[in-house]
Amino acid sequence: MRRDTRIVAACLTTVAAFILGASTLCAWAVAHGASPRWRVLFRVMCHGIERRGLTMFGVPMPLCARCPALYAGLIARVAAFL
Repeated sequence: MRRDTRIVAACLTTVAAFILGASTLCAWAVAHGASPRWRVLFRVMCHGIERRGLTMFGVPMPLCARCPALYAGLIARVAAFL
């Protein structure tokens, strides 16, 4: 496999993992007293409608249920490709 392909795969995986981690951290912070305004940062990537989202730590995640599945699927596809 070419070096360029590995670099692109690593970048895609890193971005997807960062978004998933940041949304989980945001849900955890809101559950422990942080302002719910932090959810606004994720509006660029997702509509963030609370009734369509997954609940984590007793509060809805800032992403809808479909978005974490897309990012996790991207990570799985890159892992399978490599």
